[in-house]
Amino acid sequence: MTGQKTSLNSWHVGNNLKWLLIQEHLEKAFRKAGFAELVINRTPMGTIITVKANYPGMAIGKNGNVIRKVTQELIAKFDFENELHLEVEPFNTLERSARVMAELAVTRIERGYYGPKTIGRIAHQIMDYENYAEGCKIILSGKWRFGNRAKTLKKVRGRIFHSGNPAKEFVDKYIAVGKRKNGTFSVTVMILEKSVNGGTKIPPFKLVDEPEVENPLW
Repeated sequence: MTGQKTSLNSWHVGNNLKWLLIQEHLEKAFRKAGFAELVINRTPMGTIITVKANYPGMAIGKNGNVIRKVTQELIAKFDFENELHLEVEPFNTLERSARVMAELAVTRIERGYYGPKTIGRIAHQIMDYENYAEGCKIILSGKWRFGNRAKTLKKVRGRIFHSGNPAKEFVDKYIAVGKRKNGTFSVTVMILEKSVNGGTKIPPFKLVDEPEVENPLW
């Protein structure tokens, strides 16, 4: 029994590692198209991988050249038991994903946009989207300026959790890395969903900065 459990555990580890490598491969392939999410459906007829991107036209390519090339790369690199189908769908809720906003900021800075203004606009865009976010924090660090010296900038709007269980469960965090001629830099985006409209990330407890006064004087 011990040998069977060990072999079963190793199979699960290997299978999970395989899908993690597939996700990393698709992230690199569709980075310019604004890779956002990955949905995998396994059916008896085959495996369907749906990629959600900001610019689906760039992910598909002219006459489907890009998506066809990526599909052939996946088949050659990974062993699929059934037929593989790769699909691309648009991702409309950009401001809800920390991954998308971080990659968007990195792309703009790589193209020569000014760093402080870029992260400021990203923060405004997140907070102004349909009253969705309770708060956000964006950190720009590294050699994003011209010169050899690195610098760190922070932009905070609303409130955000930094540590403890609330930070793990309720904050969507992603770190994107970019390159310029003088070195590398990173953009960290943290988004706290607002507890409205039946959101899934509502804290089930009262926070410290939300006290209740029994007999207010006003």
